[in-house]
Amino acid sequence: MAEDHDHIIGKEFQAFWKAGLQGRDYLEESAVVCYLDLDLENTTLTRVFYRSPEQGSERAEDDMIDWFYEEQLIQKFDIIDVKLYMNYSPLRLTVDGLQKVANNLKDMGKEVKMTLKFVELYQTGDDEEDAEENREGLRDLEKYGVLVDVVEARDWMVLLQTLTQKAAKKKQAEVNEVSRDHLRHILKDPRHQETSTDSFYMTSEAASMTDLKVMAEAEMMTEPCEEEEKEKHSSSSDDDD
Repeated sequence: MAEDHDHIIGKEFQAFWKAGLQGRDYLEESAVVCYLDLDLENTTLTRVFYRSPEQGSERAEDDMIDWFYEEQLIQKFDIIDVKLYMNYSPLRLTVDGLQKVANNLKDMGKEVKMTLKFVELYQTGDDEEDAEENREGLRDLEKYGVLVDVVEARDWMVLLQTLTQKAAKKKQAEVNEVSRDHLRHILKDPRHQETSTDSFYMTSEAASMTDLKVMAEAEMMTEPCEEEEKEKHSSSSDDDD
């Protein structure tokens, strides 16, 4: 029986992608990816937040703001560069919450920089509820010093890297190395086309493990520790879901 790979791309990424495709026909799902670059020690803390209608009326942004107050690791660093990606632009209440978070950190003597990017504007049209308040919130963020922009091409690659299942990445790395090894043999001698592919799975194992090691090292700075997340942050969404 063939394996089901429909969920290789996480529901969080789909919330970002579909938001852009549907325009003002808003999704009910909300998603936030938060990257914190801490001090000058190349330390990056990554958290993913997701909310669907089945989880209640709160949005992913609400969980994110609560997390800022709960995460103890943030307290240990003096320079905090916050990069936020949202599938929709923030509501006025979210803007107020972000400003309070930043002010709280600054009051603790920390240097705070913040960038916010989103896929689609949310309830900012003239015919939409609370549109002027939400537009004013975006203007206030910019006045506060937050870089406000829309998600661009290179950002999609960052989101895809973060929101793709690690198990799927591992399987792809294994399969790709097997295919590459098989191709080398075919190009070297056409007679190898008739060789059983079983042998290539065995001979490519060492090379595949090397690729996986490189991939794992690259992901260490962009993905949270899953076990620690399950214990400390049950509200955060993990990209293996």
